Amino acid sequence: MTVESLMNMKKFTYSRIIVKINGKHIEQEDYTNTVINDEDDVQMIHLLAGG
Repeated sequence: MTVESLMNMKKFTYSRIIVKINGKHIEQEDYTNTVINDEDDVQMIHLLAGG
């Protein structure tokens, strides 16, 4: 499974999101070719702004 396929499966449509796999930041242009392996620690953080 790739980062992109996981985001599609979870229906993530946020415009600003940070993805980390095992603590390493994944650039948005790499979502289609970055593979998530079993037991990887995947973090997807949705950025919000407010005031």
